[in-house]
Amino acid sequence: MAQEQLGVKRKEKPQYFYFYGSTDYVDNRTNGNGTVPTGADQDSLVGESIVTTDNEQDEDLAVNDSMDIPHVLLLKGDEIQPLVNENANGDRHRQRCLFGMISFAPLKRNATAYISLWVGGVSMLLFAVSVTVLHFSKSGSFLVSHSSPAAYMMPFPSVNRADAGDPVSAFLQKNLFHPRFHYKGRDPFREFTFPFPTGAFWVNLVLPVTADHGLSYPTAVYPYAYTWSDDVFQVSYPAGHRQEDAKSIHDYAIPDLAFACREGTMSRHIEQFDALSVTLKYGTMSGGFWETYLVQGSPYITIKYKNSMPAIRAFPGIADVFCPRDEDGDIDFNGRRNLLSSVCSSERSEDEKIDIITGTQFVVQTTDNKYWFAFASESLSLTFDRVQKVSIEAQHSFSGVLRFAYVPPAERQNVTESQPSLSDLNVMSSKALQRLVYHAGVYPTGGQVSWTFRPASTTDVSHNLNTKSIGSIDKITKVVSGITSAPSSLKTKRLGTIRFKYSTETFSASSSSTSSLPLLMLALPHHADSLPKLVKLANDEFELSYKTIKGPMSPVVGSTWMYDEVLPSLGFDGDSGSSTTEALHDPFVRQQIVRSLYEDIKLSLPTVSEDIYGFGKQSARLAQLAHIANVLLKEKDDDNAVDGIQEENLAGILQQAAHFLSNILERVLTNRVTDGLVFDANLGGLVTSNGLLDSHADFGNGRYNDHHFHYGYLLYACAVLGSLNSTFVERFGNEVDTIFYDIAHNTNLDSKVVDGVFFPAARHKSWFDGHSFASGLFPFGNGKSQESSSEAVNGYYGAYLWSVVRHGAAANPESDVSPETDFTRLLLATEIRGAKTYWQMSPSKSQGKRNGSPALKVYSEEFSRNYMVGNLGMMDAICSTWFGTKDLYVHMINFLPVTAVTGELFSIDYVRDEYRNVLEAQASGAEMAWKGYVISNHAIFDASTAWTEAQDLISSQLDSALSKSQVLYWIATRSNFDVVAISGDKSGTKNVYFSNQTEPFPQVDESSGASKVHETHSSNGSQSGVTCESHPRCADLHLTGDCCPSPNGLNLDCCTR
Repeated sequence: MAQEQLGVKRKEKPQYFYFYGSTDYVDNRTNGNGTVPTGADQDSLVGESIVTTDNEQDEDLAVNDSMDIPHVLLLKGDEIQPLVNENANGDRHRQRCLFGMISFAPLKRNATAYISLWVGGVSMLLFAVSVTVLHFSKSGSFLVSHSSPAAYMMPFPSVNRADAGDPVSAFLQKNLFHPRFHYKGRDPFREFTFPFPTGAFWVNLVLPVTADHGLSYPTAVYPYAYTWSDDVFQVSYPAGHRQEDAKSIHDYAIPDLAFACREGTMSRHIEQFDALSVTLKYGTMSGGFWETYLVQGSPYITIKYKNSMPAIRAFPGIADVFCPRDEDGDIDFNGRRNLLSSVCSSERSEDEKIDIITGTQFVVQTTDNKYWFAFASESLSLTFDRVQKVSIEAQHSFSGVLRFAYVPPAERQNVTESQPSLSDLNVMSSKALQRLVYHAGVYPTGGQVSWTFRPASTTDVSHNLNTKSIGSIDKITKVVSGITSAPSSLKTKRLGTIRFKYSTETFSASSSSTSSLPLLMLALPHHADSLPKLVKLANDEFELSYKTIKGPMSPVVGSTWMYDEVLPSLGFDGDSGSSTTEALHDPFVRQQIVRSLYEDIKLSLPTVSEDIYGFGKQSARLAQLAHIANVLLKEKDDDNAVDGIQEENLAGILQQAAHFLSNILERVLTNRVTDGLVFDANLGGLVTSNGLLDSHADFGNGRYNDHHFHYGYLLYACAVLGSLNSTFVERFGNEVDTIFYDIAHNTNLDSKVVDGVFFPAARHKSWFDGHSFASGLFPFGNGKSQESSSEAVNGYYGAYLWSVVRHGAAANPESDVSPETDFTRLLLATEIRGAKTYWQMSPSKSQGKRNGSPALKVYSEEFSRNYMVGNLGMMDAICSTWFGTKDLYVHMINFLPVTAVTGELFSIDYVRDEYRNVLEAQASGAEMAWKGYVISNHAIFDASTAWTEAQDLISSQLDSALSKSQVLYWIATRSNFDVVAISGDKSGTKNVYFSNQTEPFPQVDESSGASKVHETHSSNGSQSGVTCESHPRCADLHLTGDCCPSPNGLNLDCCTR
């Protein structure tokens, strides 16, 4: 597709640099053999250097405001039809409505026949419409918008990736999905039956392979990691290959086991996937198959065989294969054999070169002294060549299930102590080994994530458990999983309950010994903090520790996990107890903020050539200026109106900021920018045109990197404008909804169900990890990863605010209990918990408790002294960033931007320790670009000192998402801000008062083509021409009250001159 066909004219990438890791200028294209070279660290992406930003105005590039943007209608998720056509001459025209297509000319020829045909056709049409509406309303295939029952209409241009030069085949192996997932409908561009889950933990399995024998990049499925190729499936326990220093922890996916079959494979594909698992299936040369279920949290590797001969290799080699032992020679406890046949027997050939192990349980010891406990659903015979010491192989075709569990070494004070041989170890002396044996007969094949919402009540303060205590191994029966873990103190009126439901199968459904077994799984620290104690096994019941990059995993019994998340209750200014608007009534504080606003509104606006990240950040900055002005106007009273010129200009600032904001948002929402938004018709997602044309532009947006970062800023800005001007919501609600759906859609979680909005569920959220990953469809050696945890939080904060505004609840967010808003609050709550658990860290002496319960130690003592993880992957945690290694960069990339949710994300205690131990020494030497964030961080626990520090800030040299006004407002609204101390010491605060010679406020250029927001500020009380009913356009929108101007001083778009 020519660049013009994307709706924009291709320009050179603007030279703007932001505090964020980039994929720009990195050639990640495949080699001729379809592989990607693997670097030493296995990561395929690199960063770019940091460059101080500024706000100098670039020349605005001309854009044709009348460009033709085709609209697209999505119905049932299986058809995309443009609402514009081309005639034989290539001229574009819109389809005519139903009655516009009816011609009465035939009446002259055969009136009776024509009228009969016409009436019959209309009747059939009405019948079809009624059936369709009823069917879609029931099934949910037809998306209902936030505010109306109308069908969702795709407002952005639909694009075929191949026409943009980046076909799906360039980075994704479609053939690795079962053919039933290949779309075969009428849409010529759509690739799959489902919107592709670009943020799924398993996407490395289908991305370009490494140069190492065609193996995929590793996929982390805690506590293991997996790779696969055409004929082999490899397993690693990455924590067993950990390398750690003061600034980094790397768990490497070095293979420990490899699975194949003796007869060879002829096919492989993904059989199914969901939010917690993915199933891989191999077809064999003999007509059989074997498949494996990669389920998050399983301590076992599970492979199901059908008429196949398993071949298992261990790395670096096999030292021995033997039967497990108890006092009597076999594992025989609970008064019976645990599995269906004899446990194990072993015999050796006469020449002592071959061992034959027969049975259902055996142990593999590797040459580096690691142990794997294996379980079989049916007895099988395996041969082990004691000379080669490489693999074990089945002697005959096998139909059944094999499960392998790594046996972690026991925690010991002396790290040099060697692991004792399990052949000499009495299994009965280990509770953990007994558990592994006991639970081996039930295995997960998938998992569903769901959520419900409810008002909080006093009964939620204590655990409400419909479960029994997990008894000793000889008394255990099927256990109902834990239900709710409520917070110890409720800060909101609503709770969200997350539910993991694992699908399970057993070794033999007809056997009572396995059909009643409970499922054994492993939970990450944030799960362990939330799940009730009665479903978790204590250390004395399971003494072995499975580790991941996220810390130790806790054993959990039961196939269903349920736990509560407190849903944040905050509007545009927070409700965390750390903020207040009291200081905004102080005349001195108001003067400084208003003066700063007056200057900051003159900062340059984003140009039409800006990339989407920069455009979003600058839009959000402008939105905050408008919001601050609006709050100050609301907080105005007779006691603080000491300067009439100041207050008059404050009203003008609000008008100007709202106008500029409306102008720039309308440009991006109508694609009158260089880097416009387009719908990826192949995979289902909203990407940038530059990102499609260059996969490394826009930080990889075109291949689905960082969407929650980029679009979160836009959603925040749209929410602010929508709260000030309701007609913006009416005019552009559909466009903003589309941006919202790309990162916060609440359906399409698996490969089985697809609704009418062709976007995956919560694109970046990893439900098991408890937070988002920013990486999209680029292969990484560490699995998925994310750098800026705070931008992820703010992405969902923007989605939450838009949802509130969309429902007309901006004035009282707690009144909005719609499913969409509750879901965005759940996304926000989980992201905050994830950031506090896995990015923010403290040495043990100050760690205390997390979320009201004793916190599991995630990282080592030495690593925790960094206080902040810079970039977290599924197999590494590093205290550096894509763009630099300074501690300041690490901490501030995980702090920006500054919004109301920042008070929820960072506690006073944590920031005090972080600042004093890390940031204080670097604060004075910080570049101006970072200084605004450092001061805002300082204000969380020492706002009065931060206020003085902020006086030297220069807005034009700060990050593009920040201004001095925002920093002053943030400081003034901290609960520890001492107004008396600040007002009593005005030293160092120069030129903060207005004079009668104040520079005239800049006027609005009404020829810009933006939505008109006029400069009239309302007076108190209604008057003629003010009411919405007196203006026809406002009345048509069913608006009531005062519109022209509204109570906050804005003339809405519907007002007539």
